Parts: sequence; C-alpha cells; structure tokens
Amino acid sequence: MKVRTAAGKRVPAPIQLHLQIVSGRTSVAGVGQVSLDKGYDSWCGSIGGEYNVLEAVPRGSELVFQAVVKTMGVTVRRNWPIVVRVVR
Repeated sequence: MKVRTAAGKRVPAPIQLHLQIVSGRTSVAGVGQVSLDKGYDSWCGSIGGEYNVLEAVPRGSELVFQAVVKTMGVTVRRNWPIVVRVVR
C-alpha cells in the first residue's frame, strides 16, 4: 500500500492506516493498524493470518479489503474487492 497526495507527492506528515476485510458493513477480519512516521509512505504485509476466519465465510460472499488512511487532518477510505480461494 502506498500513500500519496492528490498531486502524487509524498505526504509530509505521519500516516495512520486501518486495514480490514469486510462483508457488507460487517468486519470479517482485522488486518491491522499501522503508523508510518513522516517520510515513510509505503506499507507491505501478509494477509494470510486470517485464513481460518475467511474459511468460515459462506462461499459466494462478497468480501472487500478496506483501507482507511488518516493524515494531515484528512481521512480517505478505499475499498478493493477480493476473492478467497481455499487450496487444500
């Protein structure tokens, strides 16, 4: 995940990220809360730890990876649809 200004520049302030997986309006799994110090604008992590929680979600459910970014007094929410594939 990379956070930039509307002009595509680095954000000159600390950044707070709240990441979760949701179904409708209900949180299915919390991926985490991340704080980035001033000067850092990227975060990368694994979502694999939620496997057991996601396995309990009914097949065909629509899931969304949601990121809420707070910085410089502005909050932005972005959603990306995801597909959970279980490999056995």
